[in-house]
Amino acid sequence: MKMARFFLHIGLMKTGTTALQRTLAQNYDELMRDGVLYPKTARFDDKHVQLVWACQPDDKLGVWARSKYDGRGVDDVVNDINDEVVNSGCSKCVLSAEDFSLRPPEYYRMLADKLNGDINVIVYIRNHADLIESMYRQLLKGRGISKTFDAFLKDSLSQGRAGGTSLFYKELVDGWAEVFGKGNIVVREYKGGRGYSTVDDFMDCIGASPLPNRSRGFVVNPSLHGPYLEFVRAINQHLSGGVRSKIMNEVIALVRSHPCEPSPLLTEDEKSKIMETFAHDEKEVLAAYPRSFDFDG
Repeated sequence: MKMARFFLHIGLMKTGTTALQRTLAQNYDELMRDGVLYPKTARFDDKHVQLVWACQPDDKLGVWARSKYDGRGVDDVVNDINDEVVNSGCSKCVLSAEDFSLRPPEYYRMLADKLNGDINVIVYIRNHADLIESMYRQLLKGRGISKTFDAFLKDSLSQGRAGGTSLFYKELVDGWAEVFGKGNIVVREYKGGRGYSTVDDFMDCIGASPLPNRSRGFVVNPSLHGPYLEFVRAINQHLSGGVRSKIMNEVIALVRSHPCEPSPLLTEDEKSKIMETFAHDEKEVLAAYPRSFDFDG
């Protein structure tokens, strides 16, 4: 039997990953009919983060990850993935978790030997200014940070990271190329906005048939805008644990039913300066790596 072709989708964060993962999970059977497997093995919240955790040293797992990690070693997890691929009869297998990009690619070198097939890595990059804004909103909502956006922006630019995501795309992608081979890396641009779908783009990238994006009309990962932003920051300053989680669930439900108009956190001048700062890096990574795979080679 011909070996499967694995597509390791590593994010980056805030590039439509949640909508993509949910759609792939929802369309498991339809994907199978098209010869594409989105394994049920190692999934948590529709992404293969259990595989990420299995590959990481124990001392690198945070408290939350430890509470969700099933504790199985990488050999057991990969063996189950390989078995699922064989039993499915699919020629393509997608493994997706933006968490892959948050740790050194050396952690995943073992996958090249353990997965029964060729590994191709897919990376989505996003306009740096938009990424920083979106990451701040996400960390307010999901991680409970309480710093102001100005403080977050200053830290991000000085550290070269927005949250856990590197702002130096070329360096990040080069690290993955060193592990899995430059010819196995594809870089796609996340464009966002109306008329753009990460799901459609991803299916085209892996040479698969389009999928009905069941997330359309329902925002999978709603962003905080307007008064919600400062309200949540105030919650994070004074509350934590279960109390905060309960209130945040109510806030997210409110955001879904009563969304605010997008409210930029950066001025146009600030955006221009950020884009200018990283323009060379973005140009380099796009010049160095292809946008699509060669399915005839």
